[in-house]
Amino acid sequence: MSAAYGVAFVVLSAFAALVAVLAGAEAWPVAAASTWAALALAVVAGAYFEAGPRVLLKRATGTRHPVASVALAPYFALVWFSYHVSRALLREAAFVGVAPNVILGRRLTAREARGACTGWVAVLDLAAELTEAPALRAVAHYRSLPVLDGTSMPLAQLADAVEWVKARAADGPVYVHCAFGHSRSALVVAAVLLATGAAPDARAAVAHLRDLRPGVRLNRAQRARLKEFAERDTTSAPCR
Repeated sequence: MSAAYGVAFVVLSAFAALVAVLAGAEAWPVAAASTWAALALAVVAGAYFEAGPRVLLKRATGTRHPVASVALAPYFALVWFSYHVSRALLREAAFVGVAPNVILGRRLTAREARGACTGWVAVLDLAAELTEAPALRAVAHYRSLPVLDGTSMPLAQLADAVEWVKARAADGPVYVHCAFGHSRSALVVAAVLLATGAAPDARAAVAHLRDLRPGVRLNRAQRARLKEFAERDTTSAPCR
């Protein structure tokens, strides 16, 4: 989990609660909306502290459970606004090929997905906070593996994701993405590079990704997990 993100959402929740109190009964629509936002953001804070991505109720199909869509609507509205503003400001391609049949990128819009996914055999979707574009959900091998933004994933889960990508890449192009293709998905793809021998070590794997996609940034926890994966992959390799 991520204490830093958890604290940030606690602060946002407290601010929304303060707005609700200051609005009072005289401005009840503002008070009600602010209370709703405060509760939603508090739930998200709980996800970052302990509960994990399951709180966001993203389904295996890449869609979101209606209960979460309603209960956490203020949070998802914030995410959607941030996603579109950031997408408009980013000066990089939506995705890039980083190894044979391995493509790294961001969450695609419905229009982008329709035009891009021809020939793709698999999609690994790591964005817990965003639903998947319909065209990508329809790809033969679609897998939703929700991971909270700014967090790593357990070593066993990372190893499983790597094996899944490797197996699908043997048959054709695999698209691996999170929200922006900078951290969660970059961690998985960097591990794929290590597991396939395309990169000699964790530092080289990340450097290769940054050469192709400059926005790639792994935080401390993600770098530690990648190093752990590299050491595990080395120690588990058979002697030759």
